[in-house]
Amino acid sequence: MYKQAKQYDSMVRLVAQYRRQLLQSTHEHLAKQLEGEGDLRAAERHYVEGGQWDEAVRMYRKADDWAEARRVARMHGGADAADQVAFA
Repeated sequence: MYKQAKQYDSMVRLVAQYRRQLLQSTHEHLAKQLEGEGDLRAAERHYVEGGQWDEAVRMYRKADDWAEARRVARMHGGADAADQVAFA
């Protein structure tokens, strides 16, 4: 119901409350779906909450948005990760 209405926050809240073991895969699925729809900011949020910040960096690199890729790498991976994105 929440997924069809695109109320992803409510959906994630229910998964976290009742199906905790599916939370990471839910974030991953939502991130891929939102990336496909072109909503990169929302996809980034779900990648990060799912523990896959490096996928958010990959997504921004693929979209040729290097500034955002570097920002995500710096926030979640530290200075070394941001430098690796800069070198790429």
